Amino acid sequence: MPSAAPLAIYYLVFFFAFGSFWPYFSLFLENAGLPPAEITTLFAIFPVMNVVGPPLCGLAADTWRARGLLQRLLSVAQAIAFGGFFLVGSSRLALAAVTALFGLLRSPIGTLADASTLEHVRRHGGSFGRVRLWGSVGFLMAVLVSGRVLDRYGIGMVMRVALGCLGALAVVSFTIPAAPPRPNPLALREWLGMLQKRELWVFLAAVLLSVLGAACYDSAFALHVKRLGYPGQFIGLALATGVLAEVGLMAVSARMLERVGVERVFALAVATGALRWLLMAHVTTELGILALQPLHGMTFGMLLVSGVTIMRQRATADTVTAAQGLFWAAYAVGGVVGYPLAGRLFERSAATMFHASAAISLLACACALAYARLRSMAEAREGQAGEAVNLAGS
Repeated sequence: MPSAAPLAIYYLVFFFAFGSFWPYFSLFLENAGLPPAEITTLFAIFPVMNVVGPPLCGLAADTWRARGLLQRLLSVAQAIAFGGFFLVGSSRLALAAVTALFGLLRSPIGTLADASTLEHVRRHGGSFGRVRLWGSVGFLMAVLVSGRVLDRYGIGMVMRVALGCLGALAVVSFTIPAAPPRPNPLALREWLGMLQKRELWVFLAAVLLSVLGAACYDSAFALHVKRLGYPGQFIGLALATGVLAEVGLMAVSARMLERVGVERVFALAVATGALRWLLMAHVTTELGILALQPLHGMTFGMLLVSGVTIMRQRATADTVTAAQGLFWAAYAVGGVVGYPLAGRLFERSAATMFHASAAISLLACACALAYARLRSMAEAREGQAGEAVNLAGS
């Protein structure tokens, strides 16, 4: 049986590279002279690219059965683009251009890796969560290392570490099998058919709103903790605590999804987000911040696993990558709106930002519960139709 090790290693290196710069990218931009509102606006470039890249690249990958080839090409190209950050200085226009190019090239890579992993699990068994958790392990290792690098050598060295990791990722991408491209005429038709399902749009609305609510964490957590007076090493420790919980839940995700149900787990993850942001508005001590971080296991880890699984269930064999592209596009739209909004609210106060995030997450929870209800009704109708066919046949 083919091993999932190449995919696990790819996740490990990809998210080590991501964790090396993403939590501290706001500090890099601050060091370049940008105020908080401009920092979070530049952050929004990444999800803008995620709106465009994953669905188009996913559809192209399915239409031409070229997922492996695209993964290799993009892994190399994003490393080259990231090098541009070392050339642009403090020019706002140049920073925006490099961010857009790097974000566009990077945006479909997670979609391609998720689709490849889901197909491997479908064909050979195993658990998506247990393969994907290696990405969280890589992120955990990165934030621990980068926090120390930040305190000792500064943000410039953090960015150099990230560049080296992206170069390593380009090499690792060639260890993942890639079949020769060949046309698949069914992909576009089946993808368009999937878009006609009403419950799919309710689910995607829940994803969008949950990410919009969580934008406060991605774009402003490091700034918030720094403003409270804590050092970079504590930022890394706090991030690592959350990722440890994420890894633990991903390791048992298959059992949880089977026992609780994928729609219920998704709704629970979204509801946990509302609670987390509400508490973050009032907790400012080191111990309190660390105590809240394990909730990240639900608000990101299980949200991701359950969301990706739901999209795989909605997809056909010819639209696996394109379906994941839709999931990540909805995820990205939440960031497009959420990152600039978080920055503007953060300029008023951290409490205002976190209260708004909690309210938005409650709306996401309502959508998640509505989706679970629609799926339950659809399954009941399908069951009744199946019984009718059986009775007619007898």
